[in-house]
Amino acid sequence: MAKVSVGVDRGKIFIRFKHKGIYCKEYLGLDDTKQNRRYAENLAFDVERELLLGTFDYAKYFPNSKKLKLFGVTQRKEYTFGEYAERWLARLQKKIDAGLLDTGTFKGYMSGYKKIMESEFWDKKINDITKVDIEDYIIYLANGRNGRNGRKNKTVNNLLIPLRLILKSAFEEEIIDKDLSKYAKCLKNEKVDIDPFTVEEVKLILDYMQKKYPHLHLFFAIGFFTGMRLSEIIAMKWKKFDFNRNIYLVDTVIVKGEEKNKTKTIESHREIILPDVLLPFVKNHKQYTFLKSEYVFVNQYNKPFSRPDKISELYWKPALKKLGIRYRNMYQMRHTHAVLSIIAGDNPHDIARRMGHSNLETFFRRYAKYIKGYTAESKISNLFTNGLPENCRNSVEFKN
Repeated sequence: MAKVSVGVDRGKIFIRFKHKGIYCKEYLGLDDTKQNRRYAENLAFDVERELLLGTFDYAKYFPNSKKLKLFGVTQRKEYTFGEYAERWLARLQKKIDAGLLDTGTFKGYMSGYKKIMESEFWDKKINDITKVDIEDYIIYLANGRNGRNGRKNKTVNNLLIPLRLILKSAFEEEIIDKDLSKYAKCLKNEKVDIDPFTVEEVKLILDYMQKKYPHLHLFFAIGFFTGMRLSEIIAMKWKKFDFNRNIYLVDTVIVKGEEKNKTKTIESHREIILPDVLLPFVKNHKQYTFLKSEYVFVNQYNKPFSRPDKISELYWKPALKKLGIRYRNMYQMRHTHAVLSIIAGDNPHDIARRMGHSNLETFFRRYAKYIKGYTAESKISNLFTNGLPENCRNSVEFKN
C-alpha cells in the first residue's frame, strides 16, 4: 500500500512518500496553518491515489524537485504565464471543493484573472516576465477600457490580487527565481467620500419611506440609526434579535448573492444596542416578515435581497428625486450615522465599535473633522492665569 503522510519542519509543510523504492520528502512552500494543512492533506490524497494506480507523474506535482533526476526527468518544465495561471486556477478550484475558499472570493478573483488573460504577458515565459511588464500591466488596468475610462485605485487593487497570488505561488514552487509579486503593489486608495445627510434630510427620507414603501422603512431606519453596512442589513435575521436586551447580533453578510457566516473583519462581528428611536420601527416591521421568513427583509419572491443595488434602483433613487434631495448613494447612511452620532456627543470609541471598525485609527482618519473643536485654536493659554510672564524662564503660573 502506498502511504503518503503530511508533516511539518520548521514551520513549513511537506509530504512524505515512497516512489519506486525511494523515500521522498517534498516541501510545498506553505506555512503551517490549518487551511494549508487541509490543502496538503488533499494533495497527499491525490498523490497516494495515483501511486496506487501506477499513474503518478513526479514532474506534474513537483516540477522543480531535485529528485527528478533519480526518476529520469532532468529538464525543468518551463511554463508560460498562462499555463501556470491555469494550473493555479485548478488548485483554487480544489480549495473550493475542500471548503477552504468560498465561491464569492473565487468569483472576485475571476474578474482579475480574466483581465490577466488579456495581458501581453499571458503567452510569455513566466521566467521572462520583468518588473516593467508588471508596471505596464498596472498602467493598463488604471487606464480602463481603451484608455478612455480610468478605474479607481480600489478597483485596480482588486484586479491585481490574482496576479499577485499567481506570481507568489510560482516563486514558492520555485518555478521562478524572483518574487515578482512584490512589484504588483496596491495603489494608494482614494480618500473616502463622506457626504452625510442632515438631520432634516434623514427625517424627510424616513417619513417618505414609511408612507411610500412601508415594508422597507425599517431598512433605511437601521442604516441611519445603527451605521450597519448594507451587506449586513440585507442579511439580517429575526433570530439574531435579543428583544429582552434590545440587541442585534451582527455575524452574517450577503455579498453578491452569497450569504457568508462571517463579517468583513473580526471587529465587525459584534452586538449592536438598538437605540430607542428604532424600537417602534422594528415592532411595526414584524407584520411584513416575522414568522413568515427567517430574514427581516425580503423581495417579492420572499427571498433575501442578493445585493443592495436593487433596493437603490427601485426605492432609494426615486425617493431622493421625489423629495428633491441631492443624490448620494445608500452607503452614505453609514457615514451619516457616524457624523450625527459625533454631533450628538457619543463617545468616538463607542461609535467605532458599533460600526465595526477594525480600529480607532480608521474612525478618526475618516471622521475627525466632524469632532467638535478638532480645528479649534489650542486651549493651552487657558492654563496660564495672567498670560506668560516676561521672564518665562524663571516662573510660570498654572491654574490649580
